[in-house]
Amino acid sequence: MIDEPVITPALGDAVPTPARSAEALRVLATRRSTLARLIGEPGPSQQELELIMRIGARVPDHRRLEPWRLVVVAGDDRRALHDRLALIYEETQEPTSAEEREKALDKLASFARAPITICVVSRVRTDSDKARKTPEWEQQLSAGAVCQNLLSAA
Repeated sequence: MIDEPVITPALGDAVPTPARSAEALRVLATRRSTLARLIGEPGPSQQELELIMRIGARVPDHRRLEPWRLVVVAGDDRRALHDRLALIYEETQEPTSAEEREKALDKLASFARAPITICVVSRVRTDSDKARKTPEWEQQLSAGAVCQNLLSAA
């Protein structure tokens, strides 16, 4: 739950030097991954989701290319995503055993169980002079930074 509104400055706005936050450092220091199969309802509210995504997009992005896209999957689309990923797995992978296949398909089931999935799609841009001047690796790292910010914000 959000206790007070978080205001993100617009592009080009002056940003004051933030005060050191013991709470923010505590959150970062204690952050741990969890198994996807343990994630369940309830998901974030619409207000919380919008804040998570705003924070996710506040990353180093040389030349402001935004070489990534965010796709939110919720509701009935969760099952559709799972079914599509399972089909892609079946068409492209050659598991060495039935156990390996079942384990992989079980991992994919997390997309159907999670209340909301935010997919980060990395898209290296080459459609302008400024995009062509930005190395592919730098654009990919920007997308990785989006992932990290989303995790920290969530």
